[in-house]
Amino acid sequence: MAKKFLTLGVVSLLSILTLFGCQGGTSSSTGGSGVSGSGDSSSTASSSGPVTAANGAKNYLARSYAERGKILGQLESYAMKYHLTGIPMFDDGGSVVYSSRLSFPTENYVTGYGWGLTREGKITAPIKKDDDDKVGKFKNYLHQYQDENPTTLNGLDSQDSVGSTYDGYAHAGLFGNRLKKDANGKYLESYEWYGILAEPNPEEGDYKGKLVTPVGGVIKGGEGDQDLATTFRVFLRKGLKYRTLSSTYKEFDNTEIKPEDYETNMRILLAGDINYCRASQYIETNPIVGAANYFSACQTYGWLSTQAEEAWKKVGYKVGKDEQGNDYLDVTFVTPTNEFYGMYNLTSFNTPIPLEFFKKVTGIRNNDSASGDYKAYGNISGNLTPVDTYLSVGPYIIETWNTTNGIFTFKRNDDWWEYKDDGAYQIEGIKYKTDSGIKSNTEAYAQHFLNGESDSASVTESKYDLFKNHTSQDGVSWTFKNVPGSTNWKWNVNSTTEEEWEKLGGINGTITQTAKKDYWPIKPVMSNSDFLNGVYFATDRKTLANKQHTNPAYEYFSDDYLIDPEQGISYNSTEAHKKVMSNYSPETYGYNKSVAQALFTKAVDSLVAAGSYKDGDKIVVTCFQMLSSEIDAWGKLWENEVEDAFNTSSGAKEHNITLDIQQEAVTSQMDVYYKHLMVGQFDFSMGSISGNTLDPVNFFEVLKSDNSSGFTLNWGTDTSVPSTDLVYDGSYWSFDSLFDAANSGVLVQDGKVAVPYMYKEDPDFGNGVALGTKTTVSVKGKDDKEIDYDAISISFQVNVDLAKSAGIDLTPVDGQGFQGLEGVSISANVYDPDSTTVIDNTTITSYSLSGSADGIVFDASTNTLTITFAPLLNADASAYEDAEKQAAYLQGLNDAFMNPTADNPVFVTIGFTSAMTINDIPCTGSSSTTFKIAKIA
Repeated sequence: MAKKFLTLGVVSLLSILTLFGCQGGTSSSTGGSGVSGSGDSSSTASSSGPVTAANGAKNYLARSYAERGKILGQLESYAMKYHLTGIPMFDDGGSVVYSSRLSFPTENYVTGYGWGLTREGKITAPIKKDDDDKVGKFKNYLHQYQDENPTTLNGLDSQDSVGSTYDGYAHAGLFGNRLKKDANGKYLESYEWYGILAEPNPEEGDYKGKLVTPVGGVIKGGEGDQDLATTFRVFLRKGLKYRTLSSTYKEFDNTEIKPEDYETNMRILLAGDINYCRASQYIETNPIVGAANYFSACQTYGWLSTQAEEAWKKVGYKVGKDEQGNDYLDVTFVTPTNEFYGMYNLTSFNTPIPLEFFKKVTGIRNNDSASGDYKAYGNISGNLTPVDTYLSVGPYIIETWNTTNGIFTFKRNDDWWEYKDDGAYQIEGIKYKTDSGIKSNTEAYAQHFLNGESDSASVTESKYDLFKNHTSQDGVSWTFKNVPGSTNWKWNVNSTTEEEWEKLGGINGTITQTAKKDYWPIKPVMSNSDFLNGVYFATDRKTLANKQHTNPAYEYFSDDYLIDPEQGISYNSTEAHKKVMSNYSPETYGYNKSVAQALFTKAVDSLVAAGSYKDGDKIVVTCFQMLSSEIDAWGKLWENEVEDAFNTSSGAKEHNITLDIQQEAVTSQMDVYYKHLMVGQFDFSMGSISGNTLDPVNFFEVLKSDNSSGFTLNWGTDTSVPSTDLVYDGSYWSFDSLFDAANSGVLVQDGKVAVPYMYKEDPDFGNGVALGTKTTVSVKGKDDKEIDYDAISISFQVNVDLAKSAGIDLTPVDGQGFQGLEGVSISANVYDPDSTTVIDNTTITSYSLSGSADGIVFDASTNTLTITFAPLLNADASAYEDAEKQAAYLQGLNDAFMNPTADNPVFVTIGFTSAMTINDIPCTGSSSTTFKIAKIA
């Protein structure tokens, strides 16, 4: 797999997750038979006798970093055993050559930060060759090549690592990292956190000089635990200005950033009608108080509506001014956290936006939310490019964005405070050039480098001797360096059965919806744990890594993932991790051919006995790669290794069964995610997720089978089901329940997450009763032909006594109890008049109630809460210009809602929040459920 070259430092430490792509220039049915990660799995004192299921209110938020490492060890052990971590292969590091014109601030690579080239480095000579630059405008820029054009500059709506990198040049965050200096100003080989858009606390007191300040009280941790808070104050740096090189919007150049612009940015990010993908960061991953309700209000009424304005008043994200005139931002999270994570969770997506600029770029008219084209922000829009549609607030200004010739440049912002006051960002600019031919040619990066057109290149096998043993050729000189990896590449695994896959990705799937004709052909072998373990042990990672001059990886995390971010302790260095991996041949990076053959024999014997295969069969599995060049570079070698181990196993020979691995390269790199991994269309597929390196416990959300993170890449076992393979604190858990206990606090019943306000009435679709709740849904028609959209009523009943018995008081009183509905949506499969194919699970509309006790009736005689409301369904056929098609579409809606069937039901999805106090720590649980209606009364 191609490597990344120029590590920027800041990007690798941000709390965001990104889908990782190849950058040569710079997350059942499977049991755990055969391999176990960590023996009995218990890390803390267990009660004597049999281990029982976890029950009651559990919260491990305040646990020490060391104890959180033990929790992560239990989660990792389970994830490895049930193949949720895929099959790790190698990291994204390796051998790299850098142009001799680059001056690095340190001799060695700084783990977790990189070389510091962009911020602290320099360029000492002009680029040798640049055919695009006849006048030398870019001669002192940093030059890099890429194989695809970026899709967007809008960091609020980008999921890939390229978009995050580009956005990082032009958009600074509240906080970041920089190399430390000694007393003489020399850079040290260690980094520190500092305020970029933020300033240290200027006020006298215990928090003077701190980057974040707890506000409104601190929750004191017990012995060995950490102190927590929910609200943190950030002081905003003064004197910063927006920059743009746009002639269309030049009036915004050098305009002062106002404190309210920070709120504008968050209002835009969290707006449900705008629906930028990164909204989940502060609605689900690190939820801010009131964010979910605001999202729903915007979805229903529009983000510029008075209803949305009222909802925003309850969002825990407000600017203000103290008595000394210092501007600040107060952020209140739903879940308490320590001081470090209070800062870390705010590193991303907090760059200010002036409201008038956003309105102009998106074309909002008359303050009408529906009139805006929100994809225009940070993108090409008509004759405009991101040079026009995105303001720079950082060390570089967007200068060129040309998708035709593939040139993208960023010019240094000479007014930026770090350049003027700190001596940083001495490099005059950044230039990227797209060469799509790189996809099929592994040597292309190196050739651009040898031509003197690029400042770095990964070292391929054919060029290794040249770059390693020489320092120049034809006037191009270089420095040879070994770069540690920041993320590990994996073969992600689809280990579902047909039934499991349909539940997740079928026509009524919970993750994605697929027409039946497009169902992925599930192979029984892929849900066999012995087979998948065999593939793991048949992989000679060291040989594969050496072939690419990178580093073998037999574990999920790279060493960049720190379990103690304040002391810089890598999770991989802990005893908890080493215990997990002790049964996975660590001395050979997971390779043991004889073990693989024994596992393959067990797999074949069991599959034949089950009738899944018969003697003489050929088993074909499909693997997707990002680039065809990767198949040639190492994919064929891996394919041959695994096929040989399988086909020479005694079981395969006895039954005359052979394995045939077929690899396919996708058209565009990110297709492995959007067309395969994230929609379940694969057996194996290469991919990786990067980011959130300083909170690996939280990172494991990407392994949950409900895809709550939006980044689940491995499809397989149901992580909501309790397992005696996952033991902590003397009890066994489900993966989901222990994850929630460590990250937010959770109510657990018999080892699984007990949502005290959910009931899925369809036993084939849901999970049964949770704490005795009951829900009824009714939709009435005006007559036999037309649905009455005003008559949709939904009622929920919650048994308060059962909730109290589990430690949660749902009685609706001030500051405690049931907080209300986050939102509701109704959807059905509707036929598209343009194609006569099903638009799977098309959302017709959504609506919300405020997060208060309004609309909730408490019956003291039965001790139940009943929530009833009748939202309005707004059918919109405006997407079809033809009146006949509009009528057909509306008729399709009516037919879908009035005549739901088992194959084409109506869906109702409801989200809730509930306040609770666990171990004296206030926290808020949130969840959602989907009801399937096959008949409407």
